[in-house]
Parts: sequence; structure tokens; C-alpha cells
Amino acid sequence: MSWTIDPPKDDRERQDLENAVVEAANANILMFFSARDKGAHNTPIYPSKATGKIFTIGDANSSGASVDYVGNASELSYRFPGDKVEVDSGPTRRTQSEVVDGSSVLAAGLAALILYCVQVRIFLAKDSEKQKAREAYKKLKQHEGTVKAFDAVETKKESNHKFLKVWEVFGKSVEQKDQKPQGEWLHVGTGLCVKIY
Repeated sequence: MSWTIDPPKDDRERQDLENAVVEAANANILMFFSARDKGAHNTPIYPSKATGKIFTIGDANSSGASVDYVGNASELSYRFPGDKVEVDSGPTRRTQSEVVDGSSVLAAGLAALILYCVQVRIFLAKDSEKQKAREAYKKLKQHEGTVKAFDAVETKKESNHKFLKVWEVFGKSVEQKDQKPQGEWLHVGTGLCVKIY
């Protein structure tokens, strides 16, 4: 969810919002929210303030540094490119690339990709390895498991290890994929998830 709000002034509204977010966290729903985008303030923001089981994502530039308008860096879980990111049109590349914003969307997409890779690993695993892959998937669907997976991706020291260098992991896998026949692409993806989780 790419939004953030100030704490509701009405106590009942605030409590209802907190309860809903905590209920989702307790149900192991992974939640990604954007950081405050109005500069550094000490005011707590919602929904990130409601529970510690939320990923608060800040926009970063290509070097990994927070962009100027991101709030208090100490409140960020991670930083992702989110300020004028160039996105290509996909495998067909029939249209020009476009520039988009959205660091929390990229973070949620990374989590989804990792979960998908583990699901493929379950599907392709030998019977003796399926249970281990299922356990990894179950852990990944929890906040702490996703933190572990994100932390396994190389980071930039300059960002206090909050900017994930996803190109170091995924870029190599894309290069490997390009060297293999299409029938082996899934195995490249499952090898990737073994490295991460």
C-alpha cells in the first residue's frame, strides 16, 4: 500500500485503524507502506505506527541515499528506488520505457517474487526436499521471514544497510537465464531462492 496518513485525531478512528492493521499483522499478512514523504518529522505516521510488523519503505535515488522528501530515516525498514525509476516494457520491449515512482510497490513486488520462487522450488523439488521448501515458504509468509530474505540480499553500506542491491542477485540470474534454454529458466529461479532463503 503506497500511502501514509497522520494519526487520526478521533480516538475511536485511530483505535479502529490500529486494530485493523494489528489484526492483519497477526494473520501474517505482509504489509508494505510508504514512508512519510513530507520531510523529517517526529510525528508518528499510520499505518506504520500501529505495529512493528509492517515494512516502512522509503524512496531512494540510484546511490541508495534517501531522497530529500523522505521522513525520518531511522523509521525506515528499507529503501528502494522510488524516485523517477525507469521501467522497461517487458520481454517484448515493443514500447518505450517509462518513468515511475513507487518504492513500496517495488518492495512488495520483491517479496512477491521471492515467494513465487519458493513456490516454484516446492513444485520442482524432489520428494525428499519438498518439506524443507514448504517450511521455507511458510516462514517467508511471515514478517520475520521476509525480513530474513531481504537481509540476505546484499546492501549498500552507505545506506546503513537499508538499500538492497537487488541487481547483484537478480541481475546475475537474468544473465544465467539468457545463457540457458527456456526449459531450464525455472531452475535458475529456484536456485536464486535457495541463495536468498
